[in-house]
Amino acid sequence: MPDIHRGNSPGPAPGTLHPRLRDALVSAATGSGRAAAEAALSFGVSWWLVQRALDSVAPTLPDVDALAPRMLGIDEHRYRSVRLFREPPTKAWKGYETRMTTVVDLDSGQVLGIVDGRQ
Repeated sequence: MPDIHRGNSPGPAPGTLHPRLRDALVSAATGSGRAAAEAALSFGVSWWLVQRALDSVAPTLPDVDALAPRMLGIDEHRYRSVRLFREPPTKAWKGYETRMTTVVDLDSGQVLGIVDGRQ
């Protein structure tokens, strides 16, 4: 029998998220309508960990087409910095911003959609 008081319990495999922490992060980010960054700060974890928790439950969330939101929230955010690419015909460098726009139901915190760019 492992001695759990000394940290010898099997626990989750490295790189996995403990179900209780995952549930608490998801609840903080969706149930209270807090931003993922705010939830991460309050739990002392990274934004990426909160996002991974949200990604893990995304398939179990209600169908957005069946919802009738009363208030919408729109959040635009940028991932990383501007990326530079060469245009093939002109060989000129062109900068592209990696932005995403997220639409949420403000009452429930339910993500209704994520769109590439500023649309």
